[in-house]
Parts: sequence; C-alpha cells; structure tokens
Amino acid sequence: MERGSIMLSETRLDPIDYEKVLSFYNIVLQCKGNHMIIQKALQEIFNYNQTILWDLRPKRTLASPRAFNLPRQALDDYLSYFQPLDLLHPKNLYISSGKQIFCLNEILSQNDYEQSEYYQDFMKKHGYYDEMGVYFMLDNQVRGVLGLVRTHDEPPFTTKDVTILSYLIPPMSSVFMDKKKEKLKGMLIENGITERESQVVHLVIEGKTNKEMAEILFVSENTIKKHLQNIFHKFGVSNRTSIYRVLQMK
Repeated sequence: MERGSIMLSETRLDPIDYEKVLSFYNIVLQCKGNHMIIQKALQEIFNYNQTILWDLRPKRTLASPRAFNLPRQALDDYLSYFQPLDLLHPKNLYISSGKQIFCLNEILSQNDYEQSEYYQDFMKKHGYYDEMGVYFMLDNQVRGVLGLVRTHDEPPFTTKDVTILSYLIPPMSSVFMDKKKEKLKGMLIENGITERESQVVHLVIEGKTNKEMAEILFVSENTIKKHLQNIFHKFGVSNRTSIYRVLQMK
C-alpha cells in the first residue's frame, strides 16, 4: 500500500468527526491522568489501534514507555537498536509550538523510506508500515510524545489524521503535563524546597547553565551556586545529574 504524500494544509472535519473529538475531550478530562484510558479512547473512537506514550527527559531522551497493543518484542527491538534510526524521534526533529505533529511522508520519500534500514529491519519485520508522532510542549520544551503506527493492512495516515490529532493535543497535553507537574511539585514540597529553590530546580531541568539562571532570576552566579548547594543537600545528592535521577527526569 502506498503511503502517498501528506500535505500540510488542514483538512476540514465533518460533524461526526467533531462529535468524536468532543467525546474524547469528555473522557480524557475525567480520566485523572490515566494513560491507558487515553490510549483506549484513541482506539475506540478514532481507530488508532497501536500507540505508545513516552516521557521526554533532558537531551530529548525517551523514557517510561506506555505501550498499547504493541508487542513486547517490537518495543525491545526499538529500545535496543532502532531508536536513533527513527526519523520521528525527537532528537531528529525541529519541534515548536507551531509544529507538534510529524508524519514520515513529510520527511522521506516513499522509495527512500522503503529502502531504509529502519523500515526493512524494524517496521517491516513487525508488520508496520506508517508512523506518526505527536509532541507535547510545556514552557517551550518537548515533555512527552505520542507515537502511532499502522500496519500494512491498515490505511496510511492522512491529512485528516493530522487535523484530528491537532484537536486532541490540548486535552492530552493537559493531562500528560499536569500529572508530571503535580508529581514534581510534591517532591519539592516533601524535600523542603523553597519557592526560589523551586525556580532553580525547574531551570536545572530545562538544562540552563548557572549564568543563564542568574540572568533569568536577576541574581549573581554565586547566589545560584548557593541555591544549588542547598538543593543538593536537601535531596542528598552532589550534582545536577543526580537531581535529574532523583526527580526521574533523566
């Protein structure tokens, strides 16, 4: 089956499609961050049968996969070797708030794709043909990813899928991010982190240098260093890498 070429112009949805979008909103806004409910709703309402949700840690590293209807062997193969070859991996894309959905068709021709190692040794091996990625933004940073795949027996993704998913980003993003923000907030409170130290922690998570943090917070670099020393002491660690690990951000 040919993938065809996905144009970037938006496809108009019909009334039934809008009803489906509203149904999805109602389900997601009541699911209290349950990713399984989100993925099940994607399947039951829109026939997105195989999906995976990822957290994104510093340096755009994928983590904490929540696979839905994806074989364990496919996930293991992806994690062990094929991640860097995936053209829709966040490290391989320029993602912005104005462009949060990517399709393989936009990046590679059908012929080049079918000749690629990624298709021949991974997608084809596991019966997949087409792929899309939805990227969730928070504070101008990519914080999570929804991956969708389709098999040879399913129709390829179209502009209609792009339009539908663009409508679904807000409810999915709010649940996805609220859960992470609440978890982080709880850990900061539990460890006695002050409001100013909390600001520093968030900037550390964003990968800011001491100089950049000082400029953003209008303080000296020495003040930033003192805040970091206090934060390290409260978490019982000695460096930024350990902070990432404690907060499960890396």
